[in-house]
Amino acid sequence: MYVDYKKIGVRIAQRRKEIKMKQNTLAEKTNLSNNHISNIENGYSVPSIETFAKIYNVLNITPDYLLLGTLKSNNISQNIVDKLNLCDDKSLKLISKIIDAILSEQEQSR
Repeated sequence: MYVDYKKIGVRIAQRRKEIKMKQNTLAEKTNLSNNHISNIENGYSVPSIETFAKIYNVLNITPDYLLLGTLKSNNISQNIVDKLNLCDDKSLKLISKIIDAILSEQEQSR
């Protein structure tokens, strides 16, 4: 199996930016150097499993998303939960309003 470390690095950087985290903050929270995080994000360094775990935990993201770019699950509820974990607070508030509207519509239909 081929692992595209460049794409993994892009996903790490993208997620970090989505949650408005600076590269040096990720470095501090993972006890890694800023240079090492930069090299991982640019695909120049291959993270160890331990480093990889630190990064996806700090970024609150799943390892399958970083590795594959997708969330894999046959369970629709778990898939939704996994995707919600990728959202920032602003998006979660919007999603909550959408769910409330759907539930209200269902209630009125009964």
